Amino acid sequence: MSEKAPLDWKNSSDYPSGQEAKEASLDRWAWVFLARNPQFQKELTEARKEAPPSDDGQRGPIGWSQTPIGKVLKKWGVEWPRLPEWIESGLCDSPVVFQKHPLHAATVKIEGQFYRLMPESESRVVLEFDLAAPLAPQLTRAKQILDASKKQIKETLPAENRKQVAMYPFYLRVLDAKAANITKAKMAEVFSQECSDGLTEKDISNWLKAAEDLTTNGYKRLAKLSK
Repeated sequence: MSEKAPLDWKNSSDYPSGQEAKEASLDRWAWVFLARNPQFQKELTEARKEAPPSDDGQRGPIGWSQTPIGKVLKKWGVEWPRLPEWIESGLCDSPVVFQKHPLHAATVKIEGQFYRLMPESESRVVLEFDLAAPLAPQLTRAKQILDASKKQIKETLPAENRKQVAMYPFYLRVLDAKAANITKAKMAEVFSQECSDGLTEKDISNWLKAAEDLTTNGYKRLAKLSK
């Protein structure tokens, strides 16, 4: 993966603007939060020491996951890396694609019978039809399966709303500030200049808690929600 110069957590212009935050893909957000996970950083650094100069984790789609860097990326949920020129040309904004398939197929119960769904993500599924059989009853049953599945995940599927996404640049900044050994009091002082209501150390603690969750498990949720 390409390296970037350290960002200045006090300088908001070093981070995505509100509009950029909304336009960025969830795969992109998943990556920037994972990239700030200390354990991931440590493992990636060790892998780079073992890797030959030609292995940047993005070249050679065949067998990439067996390279030192590829093994680390795969362990942390990367499905495959994207080539840098794809990002430069605007085809995508994330250097990686994350695994979006649940480990097990979902199951729904209709009229006492269980049906297994093959999910593409937590909110997308693939259904199989038999073209040699009448389609009308299959379509009726497919609607029943989809309705039951939608009802089943309605309460459990997390939503990333605009307010949450708008906070992500601040979450990145508090993570970078913490990595630089900045106190919560100092963070609150700096961010209070940008927030009309002012901030306390408790507010910063809440931001850090949410941000650190995104670096450990939350990034996987974002990746699964991406289209």
